[in-house]
Amino acid sequence: MTELPVIDVSGLASTELSTRAQVAEKLGHACREIGFFYVVNHGITPATRDAMFAASREFFALPVAVKQDYSIKRSPHNRGYVALEGERLDDRATQSDYKEAFNIGLELPAGHPEVLAGKPFRGVNLWPALPRWRETVLAYYDACWALGRRIHHGFALDLGIAENFFEDKLDAPLATLRMLHYPARPNSMDRAPDSGAGMHTDYGKPHHPRHRWRCRTPGTRTKGRLARRAAHPGRIRLQHWRLPDALDQRPSTSPPPTGSRSLYRIAIGGILPRSEP
Repeated sequence: MTELPVIDVSGLASTELSTRAQVAEKLGHACREIGFFYVVNHGITPATRDAMFAASREFFALPVAVKQDYSIKRSPHNRGYVALEGERLDDRATQSDYKEAFNIGLELPAGHPEVLAGKPFRGVNLWPALPRWRETVLAYYDACWALGRRIHHGFALDLGIAENFFEDKLDAPLATLRMLHYPARPNSMDRAPDSGAGMHTDYGKPHHPRHRWRCRTPGTRTKGRLARRAAHPGRIRLQHWRLPDALDQRPSTSPPPTGSRSLYRIAIGGILPRSEP
């Protein structure tokens, strides 16, 4: 194939069942036959998206010592800052990934029962002391969460079950929003071409619903045989993993830029799973 499908999901909000069903059929086909698709007219405004990228740039521009105050090492729940070269996704690689990241998850208060119980991925977020930063990031997280729930209405239609079937299963996602910064790689640096993020596979978990999602901003690479589509500011790419096939994905890599240009990316993985009972 040479193109990924682009699906207009605005029809999922229609009062006409036939209109919603048309979108649902396209979603179902893309999931069954391809595994990746773009969505447009998804309701995430350019202002929300642009503010999210601005917040990402603002944080990564802070001094390293300040960023380390929010280190992921301070959280047992995958929250916080991952330092440059702090990960090596390909354990066969000789060098660490040339990127830095910042993770947040579902916003829960310190006194929430699941936080107090120490459930995995149910911890408090680590918020930098930057004006309006928390509100900006949560606005984007919540917008993607709402989009995921709406798309699942389409999935339900395509499957021939009640449109709201997934609602009570998507009310407390384990989703991680990850801000990524791939600094420009010095031309003198001797690195493998995929050392921005080493070769790796993504995965799901048995207690997830049937779908696990990654919601990515434009310009990211597809996997394996799938072709790349030119970046478009209004598109969001989604990928669908069918369990247990999710454990056997084609490897993915992200090469770092060279010269003076940096790359920023926002990804939300597992936007839809609910916590374990």
